[in-house]
Amino acid sequence: MDKKFTESFTVEDWEILSPNGYVDIKTVHETIEFEVWELRTTGHSLKCADKHIVIKDGLVERYVKDIVVGDFIDTIDGLEEVTLVEPLGYSVPMYDLEVNDFSQQYYSNGIVSHNTACAALYLLWYAMFNDDTNILVAAHKGSGQQKSWTGYDTRMKSVQIILDVVSPLMLVGK
Repeated sequence: MDKKFTESFTVEDWEILSPNGYVDIKTVHETIEFEVWELRTTGHSLKCADKHIVIKDGLVERYVKDIVVGDFIDTIDGLEEVTLVEPLGYSVPMYDLEVNDFSQQYYSNGIVSHNTACAALYLLWYAMFNDDTNILVAAHKGSGQQKSWTGYDTRMKSVQIILDVVSPLMLVGK
């Protein structure tokens, strides 16, 4: 699996506005090059990666590349209709923010954005300290397509999980 981050910077005294108010930014990660897409709503515009995650219909996380004109996404002003979503034909390195908030949501040019890498690390931490918890890790590609660990197994494989799983769908169950 290719690495997503090329460099990471721990920051102090940086904040960003989120749906929960201002939250601390813990780390800024520079990424590999991603294709640049433009996303416009009736009131906001954002240039971002094709796999940038926004919130559709107030509930569902979606990649920008999977959003279509007419969808409604979360913004600082509430749900807004998407009026344009298209690739711009070039790629650049991007920056991924790790925020100190459980929701991992923040505003990017007024559009609610989501960071999944930190959610994966939180779930790993949770499983490591809760023996009665099982985690199912399901990825859409690569060697991590289906894996399931108990709390004990997770403690033994924690480093491997961090290295192998970049942005999976993770479900927690007891």
